[in-house]
Amino acid sequence: MTPPENHDHDTIDNEIMASLLESMPSTPPPQALRTRVLARIHGPTSMKELITLRGDEGKWIQMRPGIEIKLLFNDPQTKSRSLLMRVHAGATFPAHEHDGVEECLVLEGEFNMGNLTLRAGDYHVALQGAAHTDLTSRSGALLFFRTCVTAYP
Repeated sequence: MTPPENHDHDTIDNEIMASLLESMPSTPPPQALRTRVLARIHGPTSMKELITLRGDEGKWIQMRPGIEIKLLFNDPQTKSRSLLMRVHAGATFPAHEHDGVEECLVLEGEFNMGNLTLRAGDYHVALQGAAHTDLTSRSGALLFFRTCVTAYP
């Protein structure tokens, strides 16, 4: 028997399709796929994955005379910390070597590293093994750091 020439009828009857689907065994999706699909259904992220620290929240800790730090976030996965450092006018931070990468963004004021003066908006990175001379601030400064966990308490 030859198939009909008209291909407009190449669909399965609804009753036959329903019967075929009902006869198939039920197989749950893999757990990872189920988790991803449910995450998309429930929205981009849950509030527990978001952390907000207001400007007046957190505790400033005196690191040395004239220098205070406030821990913003400690990331055990990357072994890094994000923190603010407030340097009062005339304060000095001693020369040191870096155990890991340290990023610094000057938010306010000026900060001196030897002959290098960093001002608000300036970014500086010290790679692992890099050494700094004494660091000072004549006017005072507020700095944002992202650094390895061994660098600051």
